[in-house]
Amino acid sequence: MCLSCLGAFEKFTLCLALPCSFSFKEVKSFFLTPGCLHYLHDESICLFLTSNPSAPILFCADPVGQSSSGWFRMWILVLAVACVTVVWHVWKSQSSKTLPREEIKVVQAFETQMKKLRNVYPNQDPRLWERIQMFLVKRLNTTHPHSQPAILLLTAAQEAEKSLKCLSNQIAEAYSSSLSAATIEIDGAGKATLDSDVVKLEVDNKLSSGFKEGKKAAVVHRFESLPAGSTLIFYKYCDHENAAFKDVTLLLTVLLDEKSLGKNLRLLDVEEKVRDFLWDKFTNSDTPSSYNHMDTDKLSGLWSRISHLVLPVWPENALPKEGCLQMD
Repeated sequence: MCLSCLGAFEKFTLCLALPCSFSFKEVKSFFLTPGCLHYLHDESICLFLTSNPSAPILFCADPVGQSSSGWFRMWILVLAVACVTVVWHVWKSQSSKTLPREEIKVVQAFETQMKKLRNVYPNQDPRLWERIQMFLVKRLNTTHPHSQPAILLLTAAQEAEKSLKCLSNQIAEAYSSSLSAATIEIDGAGKATLDSDVVKLEVDNKLSSGFKEGKKAAVVHRFESLPAGSTLIFYKYCDHENAAFKDVTLLLTVLLDEKSLGKNLRLLDVEEKVRDFLWDKFTNSDTPSSYNHMDTDKLSGLWSRISHLVLPVWPENALPKEGCLQMD
């Protein structure tokens, strides 16, 4: 019997025990335990994988007088089973790795802040907290480079205008602070009457300079109030594949014209309300400045980039007249 180790794969070693006979009857696999090495005798060919010497995984085939073509097929089967086992163990080993210590701290800091916010804003739908936390925690704990920015869109009816502004700011701050970074803030309502090209340039400069300085999140309040043509700059920042900054999060808010939103609405219904509202706002032929800079095709492309996650915000009775609710 000749024992030959073919190579090491991560923490695993693949070895081959060859007899003088090279034909097979069947392939079988079992776990080898101490004292069972006598199975490696001169009438068998055995292939075993081990990460623990006391319990390697063994693949064996018994000899029969088969043709060389039969032997070849069985030998391919032995190797195939061994390769599948190697891949499975390597995948299991990789998937069980824990997050780096610094990433754990970042995620824990964000979760702590979100828990405080949840206590401060008790009227909000549990789905809002669950979806946002899942979305952003996944963003924080990845060890691979980001392929695209994270885009959130929060919306509210008129009665929840203040809740929308406060909550969006504080969610963005919770995310940024967990990364020891600052947040960019843009007020769309304050730019509603300005020239579309001027606003487009201002928004571009503010986002670009802020992200280059290391800021990790931006809040764009009252997205619906921006001049229609200026919103096309968000193609640059929200594109799925070619965004200018991929390791950032943008949080957009849209204040609807409706007095209130029913809490029984499905999230899909809310998303459709926001989409229809923006369509009316940005492609209204009665507003020449909007109509000349935006059309349905452009808006469809923009919507596909900003509607990754659309969630409603409800009014909070405890909001102070000035400022926002503070976390303890």
